[in-house]
Amino acid sequence: DDAMVEWQNATACSRRHLRPDGYGIYRRNDRHFGFFLEYDRGTMNRRDYFKKLSAYYDYATTRRFERDYYGYPTILIVTTSNGAEERIAQVSRAATVGRGVSLPLLLTCRWRIDDSTNPQGLLGRIWREPAADCNVRRSWLPADNDGIHHRAPN
Repeated sequence: DDAMVEWQNATACSRRHLRPDGYGIYRRNDRHFGFFLEYDRGTMNRRDYFKKLSAYYDYATTRRFERDYYGYPTILIVTTSNGAEERIAQVSRAATVGRGVSLPLLLTCRWRIDDSTNPQGLLGRIWREPAADCNVRRSWLPADNDGIHHRAPN
């Protein structure tokens, strides 16, 4: 019953300063889970990460996402190394200070997706919340399958 039901490239899902690499909707048990995908190649510095996360915060705090989605899509960031993942986590924690909203943000490394001990790929327990220890991993879909229904951008 699981399936990708929609995928939009960077051009289709960009909103002003918000420029994810893609947006998708994944279906599990008749529930739909929207997500933004960011693929970090390890070329951005802390200032670049902060600017990118600020655009996500702006989209959330101004509630502009309500015109495009049912609920705020999860932000999935895939990066190239443990070091890059930790830099993004640090910037994410710093960017949260003073904000009235928390982003639904999860991080992982490409090697975790491709690891032979992770047959579930992106659906495996490979995702880290920015405030969590590097070794604390979870699935990006809720364990109880409480889906948030998202609609595609207009």
